[in-house]
Amino acid sequence: MNAYHVKWKNIQQSIRLPRCSFAYIANLGEASGKGADVSVVVRPMSGLQFGASVGYNLVEYDGGIRGGNGLIIKQDGDRIGGPKVTGSVYGMTEWQLTQTVDGYFRFDYTFQGKGIPQNPNDFGYDPGLSTLPGNNTLALRFGTRFANFDVSLFANNVTNSDTVLARAHDTTTTTLYYAQTYQPRTIGVTAQAKY
Repeated sequence: MNAYHVKWKNIQQSIRLPRCSFAYIANLGEASGKGADVSVVVRPMSGLQFGASVGYNLVEYDGGIRGGNGLIIKQDGDRIGGPKVTGSVYGMTEWQLTQTVDGYFRFDYTFQGKGIPQNPNDFGYDPGLSTLPGNNTLALRFGTRFANFDVSLFANNVTNSDTVLARAHDTTTTTLYYAQTYQPRTIGVTAQAKY
């Protein structure tokens, strides 16, 4: 388990210009953050293992950031960074198929809470960019190990989630939006050789 409190100064961030919508990088503002994370691994019996981790992180601006013409770029208490809560759970089992071949199965589940909401009082507020939702994904893998080889069948994004992970907008007046999501469900085979 870890717990921390941080003070962040001269934060590197992109600032959008009010008239032309171009942006520049500047070191502006200060923030305070607090958080904790915990992870655990259990092995209830030989060949069986489970693990989990969860983290909490909250970083907020200390005082506002003002630009030219009195623009309020960020307000005191605005959040910075990512979701407050993230975590993962995994399980793995291994067994002997023959004297020379071992089998294994593993699942990995990850999740994170919703994104940071925009402050409508900040410069650059874009009503078209809603708060990102929480999301999760599941991956499975079944394989065998023999001699110096590891051959496995995998499935990533098993639920075929298309939850939006990131969203952007060039300006508040254009109708063009960009969005990123998980790679669609992917099933395949991997083979590894050690020498």
